[in-house]
Amino acid sequence: MDGPSADPLGRLAEWKAATDATRTRLVEEVRAAARARGVSRIILGLSGGLDSSTTAALCTEAVGPENVLGILMPHRMTSQTSLAMAQGVVNALGITSRRVNLSPLIDAYFANFPDASRVRRGIGAAWMRNGVVVDLGHHYTAVVVQSVNRTDRLLRYGDGLLEMQAALQPLGTLFKSQVRFLAEALGVLPEIRARRPSLEYWAGQSDETDLGRSYEELDPILEALADGRDTPEQLRARAVSPGAVEWAADALRTGVSLAAVTPARAGV
Repeated sequence: MDGPSADPLGRLAEWKAATDATRTRLVEEVRAAARARGVSRIILGLSGGLDSSTTAALCTEAVGPENVLGILMPHRMTSQTSLAMAQGVVNALGITSRRVNLSPLIDAYFANFPDASRVRRGIGAAWMRNGVVVDLGHHYTAVVVQSVNRTDRLLRYGDGLLEMQAALQPLGTLFKSQVRFLAEALGVLPEIRARRPSLEYWAGQSDETDLGRSYEELDPILEALADGRDTPEQLRARAVSPGAVEWAADALRTGVSLAAVTPARAGV
């Protein structure tokens, strides 16, 4: 997005310019965290999306590909594209991987709740993925890494609802827009960087469609409000979309409910 109208607060340009410094800081933080915990191996779930792919690249740079284990966890809600992208990350980085089929686990649980909505099934699958990674982290004596970014944490959206306090979260201070810049700097596969972000809670789900705004529009507003840089009134005075400001302020207060933003498609 180019031009002042696309970045009225100027933060996207500042974040992009700071990408190299951000990369250096996060690599050192990952390395230091592994050292402090007395283990050399890192484990994370790989979905084939931007966040997990960028996290895998960061961890590989920090501790070497021989010390990074990526877990692919397909189930019937997983697209073949996502699975292929995740395998592509494994191949490109030269890391070790394991594949765990989650369908039997998900099916067994939701057999108790046959009327569960797609939102419930998606969130249930996400928690089960976390459980698998935690279990294998214990088995392999590895640092568990969670690929959650600051945008999702502030909005309590997707992985922001599933935050594991014991997990290392190298992207936790970065907004989604910053993750995009970092992914480019780290050489994350172009086809992954070009994908529309999706939780894949159901077929065709899209994060930005659910949120109703692009991350490039939301992230500078979220930062300004969350960090107390500006009030909603000051943002509107700086030619920021009033609708986006109101939405972000409400979302910071209440979080984002998938059932609320996508009632028809979520089957609620």
